[in-house]
Amino acid sequence: VVVQGQANTQLTVHGNLHALGKVSQPITFTSAADTGPLQWEGLVFDGGTGHLRNATVRYAGEWNESGPATSSVAVRDVLSGEVRIESSQVLTGAASGTDYGLYASNSQVVISDTLFSGNGDSAEDWPVRVAAADLDRIQFTGNTFRNNANNRVLVAGGSLAGGSVLPFQIGLQGYQFQGDLVVPVGITLTVEPGVVMQGPANTQLTVQGHLHAVGTHSLPIMFTSAADTGPLQWEGLVFDGGTGHLRHATVRYAGEWNEGGFAMSNVAIRNVLSGAVRIESSQIITGSAFSTTDYGLYTSDSRVVISDTLFSGNGDSVYDHDCALYSLSLIHI
Repeated sequence: VVVQGQANTQLTVHGNLHALGKVSQPITFTSAADTGPLQWEGLVFDGGTGHLRNATVRYAGEWNESGPATSSVAVRDVLSGEVRIESSQVLTGAASGTDYGLYASNSQVVISDTLFSGNGDSAEDWPVRVAAADLDRIQFTGNTFRNNANNRVLVAGGSLAGGSVLPFQIGLQGYQFQGDLVVPVGITLTVEPGVVMQGPANTQLTVQGHLHAVGTHSLPIMFTSAADTGPLQWEGLVFDGGTGHLRHATVRYAGEWNEGGFAMSNVAIRNVLSGAVRIESSQIITGSAFSTTDYGLYTSDSRVVISDTLFSGNGDSVYDHDCALYSLSLIHI
């Protein structure tokens, strides 16, 4: 079946949408003209659940009437049940403002084996956007990102609400957080091998709970700036009482003043006295080129274990240091 929407129309789901196609008989949600983006408002799950399989949603991009976003698929307030999208395609959506292939807010969403392609036409457009508080409700498995304006998942800033996993996805350049991303006390953020996390200017990843970022030699993990071109581009990785385990991970291109207010550094660690921050077989490189003292790693009142790790390119003056230990830090290098 093909479902087509004219200009200024959308398919809104308050109940349940069951759209299970076959490989030989896929389902298509598209515009009436079916020729290009901006031709209808798209598919909107407004509290309602859905199951899509072997389905394509394409050529949307007008502003959704119910207002969650300009997107091909918008999902909001789906907390009883879920929206599940499997073996499908979200294609070719764009508008004059910020655009999304999939926009999810306050919802439970499962997406697997799905292609996101051609979504957006500017640096402000994204194939997928989720809120930090929703990360524990979103499951990504085996998806592919290709030829989008940004082949990145945009994570709106804020605090995680539960344990969350950032998985490796084919063609995905990274998970870019829009504002400060906080891992609260009692919460674990797991970053899977091969994943890149990116922070724009004036943002940091703050760990008050636990960060598990264990990569492999062939699939290292990267924490870097959104531009990923040089130092002073984000505030870095800050363990503020929280613990962490990094292996085969790189932290680079930080150096802005950490909001926590205690160092210009790639990695800052303070008040970690229950447990430890462990960094193994990793790299802390090219951080800080500020007018004051800069550090690759700054520790204060913390337990830290560092092994088989490269410190390189940190700072640009004799006042800068690869590593600084303050206030009875207990460190094993």
